[in-house]
Amino acid sequence: MDAYRYRAHGNRPYTCIGVIALRNKIKGTWDKVLQPELPAFYYQFSFVPHIATRACFDAGVEYETFDIHFELSYLEELGIDYKAFERFIEQVQKDRPTDLSPEPRRCPALMLEAVQAILRNNYSEKGKAWLLQNNVENILLAALEDVDRLETILPDLSETQTNALYEVKRLIDEAFPYYPGNKELCRKTYLNFFTLNFGFKRLFGATPYKYYNVLRMQLAKELLLRGEQVSSVAAEVDFLSPRAFARAFKEIYKMTPTEYRAKYRK
Repeated sequence: MDAYRYRAHGNRPYTCIGVIALRNKIKGTWDKVLQPELPAFYYQFSFVPHIATRACFDAGVEYETFDIHFELSYLEELGIDYKAFERFIEQVQKDRPTDLSPEPRRCPALMLEAVQAILRNNYSEKGKAWLLQNNVENILLAALEDVDRLETILPDLSETQTNALYEVKRLIDEAFPYYPGNKELCRKTYLNFFTLNFGFKRLFGATPYKYYNVLRMQLAKELLLRGEQVSSVAAEVDFLSPRAFARAFKEIYKMTPTEYRAKYRK
C-alpha cells in the first residue's frame, strides 16, 4: 500500500478544504477528524490546521478527487446563514479541526454537475474565471443545503427583497435555456447569496438554480417525446455532455432519458 502524506501549512490557518472523491475510496488518518474514509462520489468539508494528514492508496488503483480551498474571509463574505455552517466557522476561528458534517455525504446532483462544468469546458480565460466562481458557489450551496436543510435560518423577507426575488425569476425565465449565474443575479437585484437562494426557495419552492433546472427538464421531456436524440436534447438544454444530462434526468425522474422516451412516446 502506497501512501501520500500532506501537512497543513502553519501560515495558512484559515483555509477550509472541500474534498470530493470522484474515483475509488480514499483511506487514511486525519488525526482528530473522525471520518477519514471518503467513498467515491461522496464529499466532506473540513478544517485541519497544523496537523499531519495521511492518505493511503492501493498500488495499481487509479484515484481522482476534486479539492477546493476556501479562505475564511471568502466564506464570511457570502452572507450564508446555517446553524451547522456557523458552528463550523466558529471552530475554524478557534483554530480547531472540524468537519461540516459528522460523516462524508453522497454528492448531490447539483454538486457533481458543477464539478464537471469546471473540469470540462473550453471557455476563454475570462470565461473560466466566471464559470469557476459560479460553480464553486453552487458546490458550496449544494453541500450546505444537504447538510443543514432542517436548520436553515431565514428572517421574514422585506417588500424590497420580495420584489427583487420576483425580478430574479423574471431574469431566469428571460435567459432560458441558459442560466444567468448567481453572481449576475445578485448584481442585478442587489441581493446577497443567501437571500438569493433561500429567499427564492421560500417564495417559489426551490433555489434559483433548481427552478431553472425544472424548466430545462420540462423542455427536455418535450424534446425527447418529439424523438430528438439524447445528445441533441442535452445540448439544447445546456448540459456539457449527454452523460451529465442523463445523470441529472435520472436523479429527478428515476429513469434515463431513453427509458422515459420509450415509456411515454406515442
